[in-house]
Amino acid sequence: MFDFILQPHIRSNDFSGQLTLLAENAAISYGPAYSNAAFLLAKEKAGDVAKELNNLKDGQKTAVILANAWVNNVAASVSEPIDRAVKAVDQRIDKYLDKVQSEGEVLPGSGLWELGLARPLEQLAEKQNKSAEIIRALIIALKQPFLCLVQSAGLDTYDAYAQVKCNLPNQFYSLHHFGLSGSVAVDSPYIDLPRYGLDVMTRRFCNVKNCGITQTVDEVRQIWESTARLCEQAII
Repeated sequence: MFDFILQPHIRSNDFSGQLTLLAENAAISYGPAYSNAAFLLAKEKAGDVAKELNNLKDGQKTAVILANAWVNNVAASVSEPIDRAVKAVDQRIDKYLDKVQSEGEVLPGSGLWELGLARPLEQLAEKQNKSAEIIRALIIALKQPFLCLVQSAGLDTYDAYAQVKCNLPNQFYSLHHFGLSGSVAVDSPYIDLPRYGLDVMTRRFCNVKNCGITQTVDEVRQIWESTARLCEQAII
């Protein structure tokens, strides 16, 4: 798991405030396409917070962006403890990643692996009555890393997301499914992975695996573990 040490110069009154401040600036400097101008903008907007960004890799920024979006999507009225939902999501994501690893696959980068988690997590939400609202808040947050990458590339987020979404594996044309109600059983040994995404360096859409834009299962496990812990700290 990534360790996050928020220095005294960026501490606010609560952890949630720290997380939001760091996430806003991580989004500006996210991905390989961001420019020095974007970094200078972050520095101008938040002063010393920008110094912290130099110490964060993109995987860590992904965790910060995801956790902040999740926290912001969880309604203040939710009474179910967050740790119950996190535990259920942990188990489902572990199962998802185990399947990917068992097939010798790598996960698609460019914000796609996050979007690929939406289907198994939606089925989980259907079975978790008390935690469903918190899990669905995470499903919405899963879009944020992709949208941040699109913004850093200077492209229209609506058009880019529409292009990627229409190419995601779905129940109408895909043969193998993981955790999708009404299709293949949850225990199926197969799994579909999104492949069509954005190469932010060329600003073109492509098969990201063929373009070498991938992440390993271990990298994604680290990102998720950090996301979950950050979210717990911000809400508790």
